[in-house]
Amino acid sequence: ETDMSNARNLSDILNSSGDLLVDNIKVDGNTISSTDTNGNITLTSNGTGDVVIDAADPTLVLEDTNDTGDAFIKFKNNSGTQRGFIQTAMTADVMLFGTGTSEVMRLKDGNVGIGTTSPTTASGFTTGKFVQLRNNGSASDQTDNASMQIASDSRHALLSLKANSGYSGYIYFGDAGDDNTGIIQYNNTNNSMQFNTNATGCMHLNSAGKFTASTTSYFASLQNANNT
Repeated sequence: ETDMSNARNLSDILNSSGDLLVDNIKVDGNTISSTDTNGNITLTSNGTGDVVIDAADPTLVLEDTNDTGDAFIKFKNNSGTQRGFIQTAMTADVMLFGTGTSEVMRLKDGNVGIGTTSPTTASGFTTGKFVQLRNNGSASDQTDNASMQIASDSRHALLSLKANSGYSGYIYFGDAGDDNTGIIQYNNTNNSMQFNTNATGCMHLNSAGKFTASTTSYFASLQNANNT
């Protein structure tokens, strides 16, 4: 039999607007509290700390009532230090991922930027989909390097460039002034390969494995090498 000696009427804890004013609610030992003036709500678990949404198609919705701000999921330790976050803007198709309080990657308009807030790519490809890895450091030492590694500890490693049968695959070499001054191109239309240096085609390899070069001096150098 339930002890109702300390029970109160619901009307006793409603304000004049009919709002239910409760600082802490406990459900099976888990506490839901709102004890500050900033609108923060804290869920304190007495067990593993898991928050479970159990449904056929579970959805967690973060809605900005102003439609002009950002929505955040922040990860903090017990002392309150932020260790990471996920952030999305209400005014643009962009999502940010960070460690600590610093952004390290963003998804923008379906493109991926790592180390940059405005991901872009080489000339001629900016209207497609792309991934940019950028180091914008200025220490003038090895910490300014940018690299990407594909590794397998026990089998092959593969870098694949796959284009439509009527188009080409490219590898660009460049700098801040010219992002494609050096090019390796494989043309799927005729199965040929071309090598460019200083923005000029210098060697062409056709589908039969025969090559042509832009200057006779190249052939002279090749002949000397073969005669050595």
